Amino acid sequence: MPMPNKPALAAAGGLPDSTAIAYEARTGVLCRDLIRAVDTLHDASDFCEAIFMAAVNLEEPEEVRVFQRLAQAAKNGIREAILTIDAVRGIPEVNQ
Repeated sequence: MPMPNKPALAAAGGLPDSTAIAYEARTGVLCRDLIRAVDTLHDASDFCEAIFMAAVNLEEPEEVRVFQRLAQAAKNGIREAILTIDAVRGIPEVNQ
């Protein structure tokens, strides 16, 4: 049986769309590198959550609010970076 000329999907939605594949071919960025970057960003997001929770133990209420705002701002930036990488990879945004 001859091999098909077109790639076959392993499962519905299992592979990135052609935009992500074209991006990888054009830029040389490998999907595994993007996955590693997203994993690192998720780790950083977890650290932001830990900072947010640890801030409750500060003595001054204003200090608590400042650290929590900073942690939340950092976490929001990380989330935007993850969404950007997922868009490049062709993964749709999931509402949380």
